[in-house]
Amino acid sequence: MTVAVEEVLAMAGYGKDAAAKVKNHEVVHFNVDTLTTRELAAGFAMLVKRTPEDLDEVFLMSDKKEESDDSIQYMERMVDGTLDFSKVELMPAKSVKDSVKQYANAATSHGSDDLNLSQEERAMFAGLDKKNATKEQVEEILKKVLAKRLQDYQQKGLEGVGAYQRKSNKSFEPGAELREKTEKLAMAKKVAPEFMKYSLDYPNNKPTTGEVKEAYGWINFNIDDKPTFSIFHKVSYHDAEKGFYLMFHRHFYVSRGHNSVQAVGACFPVENEESLVMLASRTSTDLVAGFGGSAKKALGSRIMGGKLKANFEKYRTLSEKK
Repeated sequence: MTVAVEEVLAMAGYGKDAAAKVKNHEVVHFNVDTLTTRELAAGFAMLVKRTPEDLDEVFLMSDKKEESDDSIQYMERMVDGTLDFSKVELMPAKSVKDSVKQYANAATSHGSDDLNLSQEERAMFAGLDKKNATKEQVEEILKKVLAKRLQDYQQKGLEGVGAYQRKSNKSFEPGAELREKTEKLAMAKKVAPEFMKYSLDYPNNKPTTGEVKEAYGWINFNIDDKPTFSIFHKVSYHDAEKGFYLMFHRHFYVSRGHNSVQAVGACFPVENEESLVMLASRTSTDLVAGFGGSAKKALGSRIMGGKLKANFEKYRTLSEKK
C-alpha cells in the first residue's frame, strides 16, 4: 500500500509547493514551532529511493551516520545487549589540556554551566589532583558516568535521566523537559497513540500491536573543538496495517553545549519503491533561554536547520547506495 506525497504533507500542514519540491527530490526544510523555552527546532521532508523496510534498518544501525556528519569523532553501537564505553576518549588533541582541567575542577566549580553533570557526578571527580590530573584519569571517570547514565535510563526511562547541576546550586531536569516536549506532539499521538505512550513511559507500556525495534549507542562529537559525549536511544515502530513507520531518536544525555536532543519522524511508502521521510528535530540548549529568547531561538533554529539539511542530503545519498 502506497500513499500520495501531497496527502501526507497536507495532513502535516504543508501545501502543494512543498509537495512539488519533495517530489522533485529536494530536501525540504520546514519551520517547526518550538515546544519549550530552551528549544531549537527544524523539520524536514524528502523522498529516498529505498523502501521503508530498508530505511528502518538504516535508521536503527546508523550505518551511514558517521559519513554524513563530519562532527562525529567516534561512534559506538550496542552489540548483543552491551554498550562498550572502553573507547571513550578526550579529543581532538588541541582541546585535551583544557578538557582535563575543566573536569578536574568539576567538583568545586559550583555547577559550571559548561558541563552537564549531576551533583553526584561532579563528586566523582573530587579525588583528582586539580593541577596534575591526567587525560586517562578523567576518561576513566567519564566511562563510569556514561555507563551509569545508560543504566538509569534503561531501568527508569525519562524518570532516570539525572539532573544537571547549575550555578548557584540550581539544577536543570533534562528528563522532565524531554517528557514535556514529547507530550506536546499532538499529531504523532493521534496517528500512533500506543507508540507515543511508549516513548513517554519507556521501558514500560511497550505497544502490543505493530513491530517495535530499538537500538542504543554513544557518540563523541567535536563541537567547537571540544569533546561532546552523547548517549542515544532509537525506537522504530511499524504499523503493518496502516503501512507506515514511526521513529524517535533521543539523545537523553549530552555532556556539554546542549541539554538533550530528540527527533521524531515518520516513513511512508510511495510509488516507484521510494519512501517519504518526514522528521522534526528538537535541541534543548540554555543558550536561547531568558532575555531575547525568541529572536535567539529563531536564528538558532535557522542555523541548526541549515546544518541538518546538509547532513540529510548526504545521508540520503549514502542511504541510496545499495
